[in-house]
Amino acid sequence: MPNEGPVSWEFKEFTASAELELKTTEKGYIRPIVHNANLDFGYSYLYHEDEFLAFLGYTFIEFGIVCMENSVFYWGDFMWSRMLGPMISWGTNDFYYTTPYLPSPFPG
Repeated sequence: MPNEGPVSWEFKEFTASAELELKTTEKGYIRPIVHNANLDFGYSYLYHEDEFLAFLGYTFIEFGIVCMENSVFYWGDFMWSRMLGPMISWGTNDFYYTTPYLPSPFPG
């Protein structure tokens, strides 16, 4: 059975989207809250010269795609709300938002 040959992976209508808002903690650090996450590989296909290896590879990869899509659909908002916070802190060099102090023009 030949196992060498060109392999290509084709993605059609691949979409990844998320609805999120950025909030600050008590100390002023920026933390995202993800409300909705979606991942759709659309019409993807694996091409190989050998039909059997193409079928075998497509079957295993399609199973992995279904697992990823379902995990993002069911757990994406919880997962990404916890994982994006440290990445945003690293990307902004631990930037924190402070509200400037403005004295009131009204006494009392």
